[in-house]
Amino acid sequence: MNRDIRESLLKSFALFFGSMSTLAALLFYGYYAKMHHHLEEQVQSQMRQCSFDLQCDAFELAFIPSDAARFYLIEHNASGLHGFYPISASDRFMLQLTYAQSALQRDSDAIAQEAIAAFLGVTVLLALLSALFSLYALSPLRRALLLTREFVRDIIHDINTPLSVLRLNVALLTQKEPHNPKHRRNESAIAAIVDLQENMRTYLDAAPPSRTPIDLKALVQERLTLIEKLYAHIRFTLEGDTLSLQSDPALIARIIDNLLTNAAKYNRPEGSVHVRLDAAHYGLHVSDTGSGIKEPHKVFERFYSEHPQGRGIGLHIVKKLCDALGVAITLQSTVGEGSTFSLDLKSLSAR
Repeated sequence: MNRDIRESLLKSFALFFGSMSTLAALLFYGYYAKMHHHLEEQVQSQMRQCSFDLQCDAFELAFIPSDAARFYLIEHNASGLHGFYPISASDRFMLQLTYAQSALQRDSDAIAQEAIAAFLGVTVLLALLSALFSLYALSPLRRALLLTREFVRDIIHDINTPLSVLRLNVALLTQKEPHNPKHRRNESAIAAIVDLQENMRTYLDAAPPSRTPIDLKALVQERLTLIEKLYAHIRFTLEGDTLSLQSDPALIARIIDNLLTNAAKYNRPEGSVHVRLDAAHYGLHVSDTGSGIKEPHKVFERFYSEHPQGRGIGLHIVKKLCDALGVAITLQSTVGEGSTFSLDLKSLSAR
């Protein structure tokens, strides 16, 4: 189950379970209030019975000066529940029955415990129903997403054959006419297709990243050597001491490739791309002399691009891979001057 489906499942479960459990809580609170009121009515009924036969084991009896205005009234204070009843044989005194606060609290706690136990049982049932409901509601979406992923994965695989033929033919043409600029443009176009294919494969394969020792400077130099062949008009430079990391080499290489490719692709003619390794702070900085980015806060959004030839996928995948590796990525850009992407690699330190 990928992250998107898992997130949708959790959100639908939380929405259904939260609404149903809230409704259940309100119903059980109403039940508790009703039972508490019923308890007081039951105590009053027992008091009336006791005022006739004086068989009052549950109540405290007292005789107080008669007050006709208080006859049959029930008063509740800190000491308990009090009822006042006339005495037929006396006009000077009346009967006061008291149900102690401790006994009233004991009965109230028993009602509360019963309500809580019932609520917990209903909550467990609601959790089970919510999980079943979420799985049932999302199953068509999950099947559709899986079919789409399989379809895209098959297309990516089928592209390999015609792409290999194109690369072979272009290589043969380049050998025959090494100075023909058309062949260089064809190679760049094929490289862009390969890059898109790798990005799509990375996007589809959401496997957990591995942790392998990496010499970052050697890896960056390797990727630079490959990419500078595709962008002969761009000057690439690398400075800084090496960094030792523990991470997934394939994912780190994909991040570097996308950053370098973007820096070169959208650069000015005869521009430059500078890569700096900051060993002291475990940072990697890729700077270019391109046109800059007008809305830097949008560059990691899927399909966002400020260039007509851009597809808006590469940087989105960079952000996705950085999130998977626990790497923070930031951007500083000035329109007309260039951009700098910075990676904070402290979480991948091999120390």
